[in-house]
Amino acid sequence: MSLKETDQVRKNKFFTRWDIAVYLVLLAAVVISFVVLFLSASDRVQIDRLEIRCRGERVAVYDFAGDTLEIAEGREEMFRTEEDGGTLLIYIFPEEGAFNLLAVNRQARTADMRDADCSAGKDCTYMHVRAAGQTIVCVPHGLVIEGVRAEEDGSGGIVIG
Repeated sequence: MSLKETDQVRKNKFFTRWDIAVYLVLLAAVVISFVVLFLSASDRVQIDRLEIRCRGERVAVYDFAGDTLEIAEGREEMFRTEEDGGTLLIYIFPEEGAFNLLAVNRQARTADMRDADCSAGKDCTYMHVRAAGQTIVCVPHGLVIEGVRAEEDGSGGIVIG
């Protein structure tokens, strides 16, 4: 590089006016992309039902519209319910000596796993159903709670194992 070229580089600023314009356009594109992504992700589909499966078999369905828990025939001993203000507490006994406590908020149409006696760290107690398609999974008990819309057919199979 010649001395004249070196002096020219020193005289130039680190960013030219056009460099700054390009960086501002790129920054605006990134910000707009995040805003669009956030808005599309927050458009949640409301839950109409909670389907409760144990070891792949549907054992109960809670319907928010009718405020009813429909239990499969022969599975009545698996469930016990209690009221806690606007919350329905559903005790689920998937096997002998095991339990899960599902809290259903009727107003918000959400469900949270409040307690379980799993030996695997109670991972399911950190799970929530806030929108259709979300699930709570308790692997040790083979329990799956899924939020679905009324027009969805919940007859799909679940593979556990």
